Amino acid sequence: MRLVQDLKRQLGNARLEVRRPSTRSTVLTLALLVAACAVVSCDHSGLPYEEDEEPAFETEPESKTPEVADARIQPKPGTMLAEGIVLEEASPQEGDLVEESFSPRTGRRYLQGRRCLLVTGQIRNTSTEARDVDIWVDGYSAKGERVASTLISETQPGHVHLAVPAGAGREFEVYLEWPSRLSSLQFRTAGEGVAVPRSYAEEQMLDVNIEPDSGAFVAEGIILEEASTHIAALEHTSFTVETGQHHTKGDWCVLVSGQMHNTTSTTRDVDMWVDGYNAEGERVASTIASETQEGYLHLDLPGETSQDFELRVSWSDEIRSLKFTADIDDRMIPSAPMSPSSRLPEGLTVNPLPGEYLATSPDGARSELLLLTIEVEQIESPERYWSYRDERYTVEQGEPILVVSGVIQNRHRTYSEISMTAHGYDSAGEQVSFTLDSAHLPGCIGLKIPPGETGEFTLHMNPDEDVTSIHIYGGTSPIPPP
Repeated sequence: MRLVQDLKRQLGNARLEVRRPSTRSTVLTLALLVAACAVVSCDHSGLPYEEDEEPAFETEPESKTPEVADARIQPKPGTMLAEGIVLEEASPQEGDLVEESFSPRTGRRYLQGRRCLLVTGQIRNTSTEARDVDIWVDGYSAKGERVASTLISETQPGHVHLAVPAGAGREFEVYLEWPSRLSSLQFRTAGEGVAVPRSYAEEQMLDVNIEPDSGAFVAEGIILEEASTHIAALEHTSFTVETGQHHTKGDWCVLVSGQMHNTTSTTRDVDMWVDGYNAEGERVASTIASETQEGYLHLDLPGETSQDFELRVSWSDEIRSLKFTADIDDRMIPSAPMSPSSRLPEGLTVNPLPGEYLATSPDGARSELLLLTIEVEQIESPERYWSYRDERYTVEQGEPILVVSGVIQNRHRTYSEISMTAHGYDSAGEQVSFTLDSAHLPGCIGLKIPPGETGEFTLHMNPDEDVTSIHIYGGTSPIPPP
């Protein structure tokens, strides 16, 4: 069956003009997102740890120990770091943090006692005058990517300050985040043309360019009246949708707050997101997905009124500008294509009907998965399908099996990862047929359909002569199911 090809031909060359099509409702709680299962009815939910507890892992899972002792030191010991200041020796090693720290590179929080990269050594003042020296160290991979930076803490504000008397040596310790891979360490000092790295702290205002300017339109009839940014700690576990990067409660983010104004006389559905760019115009941060926002912020904005907003953007010390983008009334979503005819056995009903949205579970909210077409048929099973619920429902190869297939459109603005399941009921409302697939979790299938696009699905169920209706459920997630 290639129904999706017919749909794609009807859809033509329609493509998203932005990186996200939109949604009007939150489809899942963060508990399901973190559990990486977007469908409540798959019977798998819950956070891997309580929100008021620290996770059992670091914000980056601990990797195998890189050969930090073999890291190349730049400049080489014996070389001048600054006028009159010589790096006499330097030695990287594994250490433990003595205080809570933050990475200026990623915003990750590291608790006291966590593993870190500790760089120790000595500098010498070869001049005849006392010198104040500010030192910081960055770690790089073999590909030249920055993988570690000098941490920010109460006593180490992203650099180490040393007062070195004339002709004297001074030992130092620099704490860096633990790298997953390390090839070289680059020492830097403040001096002519080189400033001490900016230090950051929670609640600190950020001096970045915001586009558009206050008073400008971000969408037809919608004005950005004001906007400001400051550093905040995440209140919930979150994800960067594009990369799947995990952010733990307490990590830094950029909190963007302000006010929007609807200049029209009618209520508008407004979906808004903010991206961060570096000095070269490359995107380095985006609106994150969490319990309260799914990679964007949704506002129902009445006519001729203003409304305050807050949204959270992933952290990067490279952010130099923030750009707002907004969609009103789902105008950026490609229209659903015309659906080919669906085929169902006589006497069997399905829920939802083509042209309607899947629910996330029997008692769940509406998802952003639009059912376009569906077929149900009974065939000889090409393989064995085991039932995790009851061995009675297991289908052996060659035995009859119920196949539910069709096409959906993913109308979520940001999420591509999809889970689906189906329940078969008799006339009394008792479930007698179950999904036998276990693509990731028992009783579910997993799909990846980019926002706004269509895709096929196929579910396998145990047959039962009493089945009178089949209910299909589905949901979306920012990360792949396990």
